[in-house]
Amino acid sequence: MAVVLSVCSCGLFWGLSFVIADIYPGLDPETYLALTTIAPLYILLPFIRGYNTVHGHILRALGKTTAVFKINFTGQWLISIPLCGVLILYFDASIFWAFAVMPFEEAVKALPFRYLARKTLKEFDHTQADKLI
Repeated sequence: MAVVLSVCSCGLFWGLSFVIADIYPGLDPETYLALTTIAPLYILLPFIRGYNTVHGHILRALGKTTAVFKINFTGQWLISIPLCGVLILYFDASIFWAFAVMPFEEAVKALPFRYLARKTLKEFDHTQADKLI
C-alpha cells in the first residue's frame, strides 16, 4: 500500500508542476525557475522514500529496530546533512544540488535496507517468530 501511495504522490507532484503558476500566480519568475529546476527531484522522491519506508517497517516488525535506526542515522546525519553543508557553504552549489542530496540520501539508504531485509527474511523461521511474540 505504501508503494501505491508513493506512486500516487509522484503523480500528484507531477500534476502540480503543471498548475503551480495558477495556484501561486504572484511568485517571482526566479521562484518558478527554481521550482522547475528541482521538479524532477520532488516528483521522484516519494517513490524511493516509499520503498525505504516499506523496508524499514518490515525490518522493525522483524525486530531490527536498532539496525533501521543506524541506517537512518547514518544516511541523514553522517552523509546527507554534511554533504548538503559542504555543497552550499564551500561549493556555492545551486538549489538543484542542495535538493539533490535528499534523493541521494534515500538511494544510499536503499542499499542497506534491501540487503538487511532480504537477509532477515531468509533467516526468519518459527523460532524467530516466537521470539517476537
